[in-house]
Amino acid sequence: PAPWSQANIDAAHPNFPAELRTRMLARGLGPTQDIAGWGRFPDERQIDVETQSWRALAGLRGDLAGDWSWEAAVNYGDSESEQIASGGIYNRARTLAALCGRLLPDGSVPSPARDCIPVAGGLWYNPFGGQAAQDPRVLALVRDTVPRTGESSTYGLDFKLNGTAGTIGERAIAWAFGVEGRQEEIADKPSPLAEVSRATGQTGVFGFGSKSARGEREVSAIFVESLLPFTDAFDVRVAGRYDHYSDFGGDFNPSIGLRFRPTDDLVFRGGWNTGFRAPSLAQAGSGTTAASFNLPCATGSEFFTNWCANRTGRPSVNSQILANPDLAPETSEAWNAGLVWSPLERTTLSVDYWNFEQENTVDVDYFGLLRAALANPALIFPFAGGPGERPINQPGIEISGGVVGRLQNGEVFAQLQNIGVQRTTGWDFEIEHRLADDVYGGALDVSIDATRVTSFERSESCSPQVAPLRGDGACVNGQRLVQFNGEYRYPKWRGTVALDWESDRYDAALWATYVHSFYDDFRFDPAAISPSMRVSSWTVLNASWGWNIDDVHRVSVQVENLTDRDPPRALGASAWVDTFNHDAMGRYVTLNWIGRF
Repeated sequence: PAPWSQANIDAAHPNFPAELRTRMLARGLGPTQDIAGWGRFPDERQIDVETQSWRALAGLRGDLAGDWSWEAAVNYGDSESEQIASGGIYNRARTLAALCGRLLPDGSVPSPARDCIPVAGGLWYNPFGGQAAQDPRVLALVRDTVPRTGESSTYGLDFKLNGTAGTIGERAIAWAFGVEGRQEEIADKPSPLAEVSRATGQTGVFGFGSKSARGEREVSAIFVESLLPFTDAFDVRVAGRYDHYSDFGGDFNPSIGLRFRPTDDLVFRGGWNTGFRAPSLAQAGSGTTAASFNLPCATGSEFFTNWCANRTGRPSVNSQILANPDLAPETSEAWNAGLVWSPLERTTLSVDYWNFEQENTVDVDYFGLLRAALANPALIFPFAGGPGERPINQPGIEISGGVVGRLQNGEVFAQLQNIGVQRTTGWDFEIEHRLADDVYGGALDVSIDATRVTSFERSESCSPQVAPLRGDGACVNGQRLVQFNGEYRYPKWRGTVALDWESDRYDAALWATYVHSFYDDFRFDPAAISPSMRVSSWTVLNASWGWNIDDVHRVSVQVENLTDRDPPRALGASAWVDTFNHDAMGRYVTLNWIGRF
């Protein structure tokens, strides 16, 4: 629900509690003394989003002398999204007027608008008794809708050249060259009600503010790749790519791949590469995104006596994620090694080990902001609409009175930032076997895929005064590495077993997906969730059937969770379901039609 604060409530309010008036008189306050109130509106904010997108692509290709060929393409993509805050949004001017009996039935507010003196025929908003008893006419006038339109477009072109040049022994060296260019544009157009007014310094509605934003960038790239066949059994692929962003500069990333085939049925392979990802225009702009997070409020926890106000649980806290124009690009380094073996004519097995490391990962650090605010009260603000309110796009915490208190009644404005390092290692396994070539006119195959994660570490902020939990590394300079593998939402094993049948016109599949068990989120509430408590493994059966009507049309139907199995219970999730790994929808059917023109 949206917060409101420091609003004058007229002493003549028809719903003014008699007990409150008696207490005020006993303290020497006059019978005409107005009061200031704050709280949250009773209904949850509802935001509806509708997105439309389309893409067009045109290309040409041709042959040159020898075995060289070329390809060129242009593309254009456009996406429009409309976000409508349609519930739980209250007009500031009309609500403040209705608290003083100054809202007229036609929705107008007499001048001067800041006065808190009732007028003849004025309507009243009732802030007392949980705000449950309201005049329907008042609700119709104070509730508002706030549209917000976003649009992004991309223009791109690329040119590629492929062929062979030079030899190693009698083996030709293959080459690929390419250049790419792209222009990205993004625009965020919120309703004037959601923008800060230059005249008042406030938004036109409570608890829903954003800022118009527009950005664009040009991206260019050049790459080269070569396949070097040193022997008939051993080859090396080397590549390099340089990307340049008009707003982030450039970066070169090399790549190398090795392949050794000592026999016809055995291949060893490996590779190494680096990567680069510039923040998106939305991340590096000046816009905001509505979000929420859960605050750990176990007895004795880090925030129990401050932001939890000595109340246990894991309350959901409203937040706004702010873009950050000072973000640095994310970089990565990866390597892998493995083999492919065909011990039988119809059977293929593959095993691969992989290692990924990312630096400067982009994310928000809610808990780091809460710690910073405890050390620096300048990051704590009263709700918008009063003295000392938070400047637009300024990270911080809005809470009643602008002091540390129960955060569930406040709102956190966290800015995207480069958090630190993320590392993960593991193994991929795959077995494929052809059972039969002709079963009712089609081939029948069985396959098993599995992934075993051996490590998943990520940087997060920390406080040296808080005792480490399982998986926590040492807290150094406010940062630590946390081992999440096997912990909540990070299962060590995943797998799929599938039976596939395919003919010229029809295909069908039956497959089971498996997610291994993992520890429940004991960090959230150690008193209620034992560190040894686990979320059970989950296996789901699925099926599909497809029909290629002709070269143009295809229809298919897919049934997921065929047996309508319930997900395992996760006490660490607010809905008792880990929606990252499990699905509470139950059985559902998807019907698809594809037409090519």
